[in-house]
Amino acid sequence: MKRWRLRAFSIDRHIARTIAKHTDRRVEFLAKVLTRLADERLLLPLCSVYWLASRAEPEARRNDASHLLLTITVTTALPHLLKAIVARERPDRVEIRGYRHGIPRSGTIRKIQGHAAAIKRSDPMS
Repeated sequence: MKRWRLRAFSIDRHIARTIAKHTDRRVEFLAKVLTRLADERLLLPLCSVYWLASRAEPEARRNDASHLLLTITVTTALPHLLKAIVARERPDRVEIRGYRHGIPRSGTIRKIQGHAAAIKRSDPMS
């Protein structure tokens, strides 16, 4: 299936430049912690356990748990579906140059070692 290609919009580039100018190590650390807490690999199991535990509770709590699990499931699946349909150019790949305040440039592999190197060498597409 061919994916649609979208370039970064000017507002995306503006936001990327503004964030790069105003980011320091404290902001980076907080963003990393929040990103880890919002990870789907953490949220889905937690919501599933909560949903299972709520089955013995009153109907209102069961409904809330079902709503929470459905919401987390949809918000987890939707980005994967959209990424399968649309290839979006990320603004940090085109805008931020030079020192990146410790933020690695996405989509690049700095040094390939071990198993990944063997796979890379054997990949006919690379």
